[in-house]
Amino acid sequence: GGSAGDPFGNGQNLGTRLGKILRIDVDGAFPFAIPPGNPFAAGLDPAGAALDEIWAYGLRNPWRCSFDRQTGDFYIADVGQSDREEINFRPGSAAGGENYGWKIKEGSACFDDAADCATPGLTDPLLDYGNNGGNCSVTGGYVYRGAAIPDLQGTYFFADFCSARIWSCRVVDGAFTELIERTAELAPGGGLSIGSISSFGEDADGELYICDLGGEIYKIVARSEPAGDCPTEAGVEICNDGIDNDGDGAIDSEDDDCPGGGPCVFAFCGICIVPGVITTIVGLVGLKRLRRRRRTTAGPAPSQAAQSRAAANAVDRRPAGQVDN
Repeated sequence: GGSAGDPFGNGQNLGTRLGKILRIDVDGAFPFAIPPGNPFAAGLDPAGAALDEIWAYGLRNPWRCSFDRQTGDFYIADVGQSDREEINFRPGSAAGGENYGWKIKEGSACFDDAADCATPGLTDPLLDYGNNGGNCSVTGGYVYRGAAIPDLQGTYFFADFCSARIWSCRVVDGAFTELIERTAELAPGGGLSIGSISSFGEDADGELYICDLGGEIYKIVARSEPAGDCPTEAGVEICNDGIDNDGDGAIDSEDDDCPGGGPCVFAFCGICIVPGVITTIVGLVGLKRLRRRRRTTAGPAPSQAAQSRAAANAVDRRPAGQVDN
């Protein structure tokens, strides 16, 4: 939204594009047209002072926004100034015009003047967390809509750039639930590590990827667990996911077979599989490293201007105004 602490109040100023989410139609006119229904478009803004292209405002530094491809819900990860990181949420059915609070608030906390926090019409974040334990800059992700891990359907993933911690949650009736830290679960092992998580990715099938600033890309995949690693009851591994996996009309118990027949001798913890045949997978996930192809032919050296742009685009994810001592 501007310099550190937003000294010019851009986040709350509807006459500037800074600190905003814009909604434009790039095909309707040059350089763009205003889509019908924009909340501050001509005729819809009584004061007439707002820019027509603004869809939402009160943001500091959104770092990765995404839509849920199934519901149209919109997730905005907004990097805080120095104390709070936040995830904002807009239902797919919402008409726009939300004020997410910056710089009146940073996350769920008052930022400048406590009296300003009583400003009506602010939309609080879905969730926020403090800049402690190495955290300093949120990286937004995606809602999982792939087919490989059915139990993760509807789960939103996000991370912190500085601490490289990864979490997931679900949204139910506009509130978050099932907040789970996945950092240890998603540790790649084998001498590899994830650091400085700069982005997530989503492929055409809805499977998710994690990118770090070192150039590594990892795919979130199901991790199988050998017998003995799943919950047991009376010494027997159980299908304890609360699902009728074998189709007998009852929630599975320790004496049920896995889907397709056969005892629980090899499992994804919580949901069983037939040895060698994956039938259902729970949200116990791992990471698969994707190899980068080496260039086999030399291309032209980048121009000085291109090198300058690359340097300018190098990601410094620290809050605005924070510099090295």
